[in-house]
Amino acid sequence: MTKFINPLLEELFALLTPTESQASREDKYVSEIITLANKESAKLAEIGYSQTGEVELYEEIQPEYFASCRVFAVNSDTFHKCRLGKRRYARYAGYVGNDSNGATIREYGRSRHGQKGIILVDNSTGAMIFLRRPHNSRFSK
Repeated sequence: MTKFINPLLEELFALLTPTESQASREDKYVSEIITLANKESAKLAEIGYSQTGEVELYEEIQPEYFASCRVFAVNSDTFHKCRLGKRRYARYAGYVGNDSNGATIREYGRSRHGQKGIILVDNSTGAMIFLRRPHNSRFSK
């Protein structure tokens, strides 16, 4: 320990310097917090959450349905592009994008589900909109 000329400074230094037991206790708490954070991030990764908090669509996840229409989770940018609906003769790639999630949505619409509706859900807000309304149902115009 360092020697001080003034005994008051020596007492103050002793009070401000953590002891070995305090330092080891703090290290223990920090290590526990880190392990808990790692466990939670592992659980979220299993569910499909990314670091930004948005849900990524994987093939292993069971598809969700609402009002007998398939529901797709999209990010906020894609949701806002699609909020006014698709214009006539426009391609869906301009609305849902060319990434894996957009490809899944386009593939669903072009497959045998041609008459069924598609609902998009915003990951951040949970708002829902129809990308395509189902034919011959109470949702059609």
